[in-house]
Amino acid sequence: MKKIIALVMSAVLAVGVFAGCGGKQVAADEYVLAMYKLVINRDSKAAKDVGVADKEIKSFEDELKKSVETGINDINESYKKSYNATVDKDLLTKYYDAYLKALTKLSGTATVEKSSDTEATVKLTSTYMDMEALTGKAMEAASAKVKAAEYSEQTDYNIAVLTEYIKELTTQMEQFTPGKETQSTTIVVKKSKNSWTYSDSTTFAQAITSLAIKNS
Repeated sequence: MKKIIALVMSAVLAVGVFAGCGGKQVAADEYVLAMYKLVINRDSKAAKDVGVADKEIKSFEDELKKSVETGINDINESYKKSYNATVDKDLLTKYYDAYLKALTKLSGTATVEKSSDTEATVKLTSTYMDMEALTGKAMEAASAKVKAAEYSEQTDYNIAVLTEYIKELTTQMEQFTPGKETQSTTIVVKKSKNSWTYSDSTTFAQAITSLAIKNS
């Protein structure tokens, strides 16, 4: 499940909704940090401040909604294949709501390491959510609450465990507070006239989400 979760945010930028955005001259680190704030914190004001148009922000919001819906379906498909069980979609929707709200608690910084007239290398640093730890803790709690001896059918037991797991994970998201530890990466952005943008949307998205969502 954690792999599907991490890909949801990446999928949003993979459509390239911000390619060619600009209009306002800003520094490369401002642009990268604004994209981080939009994707992770859902801060549309930050994006507007670096010249991202309202229609592009709306496209981002629409793609995020679609990606969450796809993520919910993918989770149940994976559960069905692995456990012959699914989880109530309302519970998964509640989980994703809590997950996205938890991400808004993260914070990032950006600094230009190298620049020229056509491109810049920006170091992006972020606090993060350790999904490996959170999902492990949630499954441990779910397994302790649901007793196999109380179920005569394996499928019924699987449904009970997975349901409790999603509830526990939702609680983890609702109670999430970032630690002081951070992760960093470098991102190369291109300049065209007064606009900064990424050369590859998928790589750009993965760079941001890999900082915010730790999976190992």
